[in-house]
Amino acid sequence: MYYANLFDCTTAEIARDHFDPNITKYAHCLLANDIDGISSEWHESCRNMVMSTRISSVMCFSQKGDEGGLVRQYGRVQCFFLHEYRNSKRMLAYIQVYRGKDRSVESGYTQEGKIIELQREGRMEVVDVTAIDDGIGVLEAARGRYLIIHRRTLEKED
Repeated sequence: MYYANLFDCTTAEIARDHFDPNITKYAHCLLANDIDGISSEWHESCRNMVMSTRISSVMCFSQKGDEGGLVRQYGRVQCFFLHEYRNSKRMLAYIQVYRGKDRSVESGYTQEGKIIELQREGRMEVVDVTAIDDGIGVLEAARGRYLIIHRRTLEKED
């Protein structure tokens, strides 16, 4: 579906267009201005023998919505991969989309989008890594799991 959306065509057209299923898989990805980077669940499963490892594969990303504006979503990277199609290489991420409810205001924040209660897992999706905005934290609590966004604070304009 990723290429069908990108090139505005059907999946059947993609299949007829000599689609090469070979990929190069990557364990993690460094984003601009993010010193921690984003891992993948595939990479984390390789190191699950370590007792206290943080989940670093959860992230927020932005995609164009039906009305043309950007829609902020949350998910967990299953793996990163490089794929070539139509003579262009793209770094992509295979993600599990999360559905959640914003709990920021009721938690005392003036800005929305800081604390998201994870309600359920959604569909699996492929996105270009340029859509990834930030790596985010996960807080396990007695009442559920929460996504903690350490987004930079807004600066005053002069």
